[in-house]
Amino acid sequence: MAIDKCKKCGNEVRYGAAARPKCAGKVKSLSMIYGTIVLGVFILAMFIGVSSGTKSKVSVGTPVSGAPSEVFHPGDDVLLVVSEGVVLLADNEQAYGAFMKLAIAKDYLGMAQMEASGSLFSVPSGTKARIIDRGFERRLVRIMEGKHFGRSGWVVLSLLKKP
Repeated sequence: MAIDKCKKCGNEVRYGAAARPKCAGKVKSLSMIYGTIVLGVFILAMFIGVSSGTKSKVSVGTPVSGAPSEVFHPGDDVLLVVSEGVVLLADNEQAYGAFMKLAIAKDYLGMAQMEASGSLFSVPSGTKARIIDRGFERRLVRIMEGKHFGRSGWVVLSLLKKP
Protein backbone atom coordinates (compact mmCIF):
# COMPACT_ATOMS: atom_id res chain seq x y z
CA MET A 1 0.00 0.00 0.00
CA ALA A 2 1.43 3.37 -1.07
CA ILE A 3 1.20 6.50 1.00
CA ASP A 4 0.69 9.95 -0.49
CA LYS A 5 0.69 13.42 1.07
CA CYS A 6 -2.49 15.49 0.90
CA LYS A 7 -1.80 18.77 -0.90
CA LYS A 8 -4.57 20.49 1.02
CA CYS A 9 -3.69 19.62 4.63
CA GLY A 10 -0.29 17.87 4.40
CA ASN A 11 -1.43 14.64 6.14
CA GLU A 12 -0.46 11.21 4.89
CA VAL A 13 -3.20 9.29 3.14
CA ARG A 14 -3.44 6.02 1.27
CA TYR A 15 -2.74 6.42 -2.45
CA GLY A 16 -5.98 6.06 -4.41
CA ALA A 17 -8.24 6.92 -1.46
CA ALA A 18 -11.59 8.40 -2.52
CA ALA A 19 -11.64 10.96 0.32
CA ARG A 20 -9.21 12.46 2.83
CA PRO A 21 -10.36 11.73 6.37
CA LYS A 22 -8.75 14.67 8.20
CA CYS A 23 -9.48 17.58 5.83
CA ALA A 24 -12.51 16.12 4.01
CA GLY A 25 -10.91 16.98 0.66
CA LYS A 26 -11.97 14.80 -2.25
CA VAL A 27 -9.40 13.07 -4.39
CA LYS A 28 -9.82 13.51 -8.11
CA SER A 29 -9.75 10.13 -9.70
CA LEU A 30 -7.75 9.57 -12.86
CA SER A 31 -10.80 8.15 -14.59
CA MET A 32 -12.59 11.48 -14.06
CA ILE A 33 -9.64 13.38 -15.59
CA TYR A 34 -9.37 10.97 -18.51
CA GLY A 35 -13.14 11.16 -19.06
CA THR A 36 -12.98 14.95 -19.23
CA ILE A 37 -10.12 14.82 -21.75
CA VAL A 38 -11.94 12.26 -23.92
CA LEU A 39 -15.14 14.33 -23.83
CA GLY A 40 -13.21 17.49 -24.80
CA VAL A 41 -11.52 15.73 -27.72
CA PHE A 42 -14.89 14.33 -28.85
CA ILE A 43 -16.53 17.78 -28.78
CA LEU A 44 -13.57 19.27 -30.66
CA ALA A 45 -13.79 16.52 -33.30
CA MET A 46 -17.52 17.14 -33.70
CA PHE A 47 -16.94 20.88 -34.12
CA ILE A 48 -14.22 20.35 -36.74
CA GLY A 49 -16.39 17.83 -38.59
CA VAL A 50 -19.38 20.17 -38.71
CA SER A 51 -17.38 23.22 -39.77
CA SER A 52 -15.54 21.38 -42.56
CA GLY A 53 -18.81 19.90 -43.84
CA THR A 54 -20.33 23.29 -44.65
CA LYS A 55 -20.26 24.37 -48.27
CA SER A 56 -19.01 27.79 -49.19
CA LYS A 57 -21.35 30.07 -51.10
CA VAL A 58 -20.40 32.13 -54.13
CA SER A 59 -20.65 35.79 -53.23
CA VAL A 60 -22.53 38.20 -55.46
CA GLY A 61 -20.38 39.81 -58.12
CA THR A 62 -17.68 37.15 -58.39
CA PRO A 63 -17.11 35.37 -61.69
CA VAL A 64 -18.69 31.91 -61.42
CA SER A 65 -16.67 30.38 -64.26
CA GLY A 66 -13.37 31.15 -62.56
CA ALA A 67 -12.31 33.39 -65.45
CA PRO A 68 -10.42 36.52 -64.48
CA SER A 69 -12.72 39.51 -64.09
CA GLU A 70 -12.66 42.06 -66.88
CA VAL A 71 -11.15 45.48 -66.24
CA PHE A 72 -12.99 48.51 -67.55
CA HIS A 73 -11.46 51.98 -67.89
CA PRO A 74 -12.80 55.34 -69.08
CA GLY A 75 -12.87 55.34 -72.89
CA ASP A 76 -13.65 51.61 -73.19
CA ASP A 77 -16.64 50.55 -75.28
CA VAL A 78 -18.90 48.06 -73.47
CA LEU A 79 -22.23 46.29 -73.68
CA LEU A 80 -24.81 46.61 -70.90
CA VAL A 81 -25.99 43.04 -70.32
CA VAL A 82 -28.50 41.30 -68.04
CA SER A 83 -29.93 37.79 -68.31
CA GLU A 84 -33.43 39.08 -69.06
CA GLY A 85 -35.24 42.40 -69.15
CA VAL A 86 -33.68 45.84 -69.14
CA VAL A 87 -30.65 47.49 -67.57
CA LEU A 88 -31.43 50.31 -65.13
CA LEU A 89 -29.06 53.29 -64.94
CA ALA A 90 -29.04 56.11 -62.40
CA ASP A 91 -28.93 59.75 -63.50
CA ASN A 92 -26.37 60.77 -60.84
CA GLU A 93 -24.34 59.28 -57.98
CA GLN A 94 -26.93 60.20 -55.35
CA ALA A 95 -29.64 58.45 -57.37
CA TYR A 96 -27.30 55.46 -57.80
CA GLY A 97 -26.93 55.17 -54.00
CA ALA A 98 -30.70 55.34 -53.53
CA PHE A 99 -31.20 52.80 -56.34
CA MET A 100 -28.75 50.34 -54.73
CA LYS A 101 -30.62 50.58 -51.41
CA LEU A 102 -33.89 49.85 -53.20
CA ALA A 103 -32.33 46.95 -55.11
CA ILE A 104 -30.99 45.37 -51.91
CA ALA A 105 -34.42 45.75 -50.29
CA LYS A 106 -36.10 44.39 -53.46
CA ASP A 107 -38.32 47.49 -53.46
CA TYR A 108 -39.51 47.35 -57.07
CA LEU A 109 -42.21 49.96 -56.46
CA GLY A 110 -39.55 52.39 -55.23
CA MET A 111 -37.50 51.69 -58.37
CA ALA A 112 -40.55 52.35 -60.55
CA GLN A 113 -41.09 55.66 -58.74
CA MET A 114 -37.45 56.64 -59.34
CA GLU A 115 -37.84 55.76 -63.02
CA ALA A 116 -41.05 57.79 -63.24
CA SER A 117 -39.31 60.80 -61.66
CA GLY A 118 -36.47 60.56 -64.21
CA SER A 119 -33.65 59.71 -61.81
CA LEU A 120 -33.52 56.17 -63.27
CA PHE A 121 -33.81 55.17 -66.90
CA SER A 122 -33.73 51.82 -68.65
CA VAL A 123 -32.09 50.49 -71.79
CA PRO A 124 -32.47 47.06 -73.39
CA SER A 125 -29.90 44.39 -72.60
CA GLY A 126 -27.07 44.45 -75.14
CA THR A 127 -27.05 48.25 -75.54
CA LYS A 128 -23.68 49.72 -76.56
CA ALA A 129 -22.13 52.27 -74.20
CA ARG A 130 -18.81 54.01 -73.52
CA ILE A 131 -17.31 54.35 -70.05
CA ILE A 132 -16.69 58.00 -69.16
CA ASP A 133 -16.00 57.81 -65.40
CA ARG A 134 -15.55 55.24 -62.68
CA GLY A 135 -16.33 54.64 -59.03
CA PHE A 136 -16.11 51.71 -56.65
CA GLU A 137 -18.03 48.79 -58.25
CA ARG A 138 -19.80 51.18 -60.64
CA ARG A 139 -19.13 53.02 -63.90
CA LEU A 140 -20.56 56.13 -65.52
CA VAL A 141 -21.42 55.26 -69.12
CA ARG A 142 -22.65 57.22 -72.13
CA ILE A 143 -25.32 55.39 -74.12
CA MET A 144 -24.14 55.04 -77.75
CA GLU A 145 -27.32 53.75 -79.42
CA GLY A 146 -31.08 53.59 -79.14
CA LYS A 147 -33.71 55.81 -77.57
CA HIS A 148 -31.36 57.23 -74.90
CA PHE A 149 -28.43 57.92 -77.28
CA GLY A 150 -26.04 60.45 -75.68
CA ARG A 151 -27.51 60.16 -72.18
CA SER A 152 -25.15 59.20 -69.35
CA GLY A 153 -25.87 57.13 -66.26
CA TRP A 154 -24.27 55.15 -63.45
CA VAL A 155 -24.48 51.38 -63.69
CA VAL A 156 -23.20 48.54 -61.52
CA LEU A 157 -19.88 47.12 -62.78
CA SER A 158 -21.12 43.51 -62.99
CA LEU A 159 -23.52 44.42 -65.83
CA LEU A 160 -20.72 45.47 -68.20
CA LYS A 161 -19.29 43.14 -70.84
CA LYS A 162 -16.63 43.66 -73.51
CA PRO A 163 -18.17 43.72 -77.03
